[in-house]
Amino acid sequence: MKWLSYYVNASSAHATTNARLMADIDLSSVCSATAGNWTPIGNSYTISYKGTFDGNGKAISNLYIANATTEIQGLFGYISKYGVIKDLSVSGKITSTTRNVGLLAGYNHYGQIIHCISSGSASGSSYVGGIAGQQGGGSITQCVNKAELSSDQNIGGITAFCHYASITDCLNKGNVKAGKNDNKTTAGIVGYTMSGSTIKNCLNMG
Repeated sequence: MKWLSYYVNASSAHATTNARLMADIDLSSVCSATAGNWTPIGNSYTISYKGTFDGNGKAISNLYIANATTEIQGLFGYISKYGVIKDLSVSGKITSTTRNVGLLAGYNHYGQIIHCISSGSASGSSYVGGIAGQQGGGSITQCVNKAELSSDQNIGGITAFCHYASITDCLNKGNVKAGKNDNKTTAGIVGYTMSGSTIKNCLNMG
């Protein structure tokens, strides 16, 4: 996983790299209070992930990002068109002083996240989601969030902001807490949505 992060982030030419997880992975040896923060795969708008990552029903544990000061934090940072993350469980802890935070992805832009589970905790200044911080185009399907989420504003159990995208067959079981008494963009499934989006067959138990 550490190599994949390095390889994808090294060049936009590596954006379409495909991978399949063959065993559960514990990240504590590469990201922790002593080892430092995890570097998201596709860590900027200019170097985004466009490949397929098949979790193969396996789990990644002990994802660790503390007090991040740059946008787009998660196991994957920025997923763009044609990017697919599927059949994966991720657990860990992310704290950020800025926006676009999600256990699976900080920002999913026209990509697909399918049949994934998140647990642990995530926090940021805004746009914090259990699966993806923001969902712009594309889809999140058959995903479950169990993570505890907190943000000053713009927060949702599955995603904080959904624009021209679909959220289908998803479940939130994590508590969602917004500061500043922000009731306008806080919700169990999607905090804030725009026209052109679809939210269907979802359940909030947080």
